[in-house]
Amino acid sequence: MYRILSIIGKYAKCYLKLILLRVRLYNWKINGVIKSKLYGGSTFIDSIKKLDKQMVLPAMRILNAKIGKNCDIETGITFHNCSDFSRLEIGSNVHIGKNCFFDLRDKIVIGSNCTISMGTTIITHQDMGKSNLNILYPPTKKAVIIGDNVYIGANSTILMGTVIGNETIIAAGALVKGELKSNSIYAGIPTKWIRSTKAANI
Repeated sequence: MYRILSIIGKYAKCYLKLILLRVRLYNWKINGVIKSKLYGGSTFIDSIKKLDKQMVLPAMRILNAKIGKNCDIETGITFHNCSDFSRLEIGSNVHIGKNCFFDLRDKIVIGSNCTISMGTTIITHQDMGKSNLNILYPPTKKAVIIGDNVYIGANSTILMGTVIGNETIIAAGALVKGELKSNSIYAGIPTKWIRSTKAANI
């Protein structure tokens, strides 16, 4: 009898936590809608980086991000140039570290089994603002595509139009642009091919 009561108690506790999480998400959504009406839509998006870890992923799904199973997304993530997250696709078993920055002017696609380490910046557009340089370099945007089983080291910057192949490692602090081959290690500013991940003792 004690064992049955113990099992019921555990299930009741889990159910209560789920209810409380849903209540908190509902309150966050209502507050966000009100603030976006008063102060503009960006305040709702900006509020994501202030949420605790438990709420970040479900809040992103509420804002139309496509996210697979078993993902782990840390706090402090910043989103820019978007009214929702419909241009964000994340596969399954993905870890995104603290204080990453995602520019969603264009699409960001992250494959499954990837690690995006802390402080990573992903940029999908270029705009010279009011400068005369706009004549030479008009505003442009391009998607960023990251394949499956990719590791991005801490504080890396990935520029617009980048395509990273499967099972590739990007060293910490790298500046990434262009098409990067699968099964490779890249490092540097800008990144250079170092060697294949299929080599021994990587």
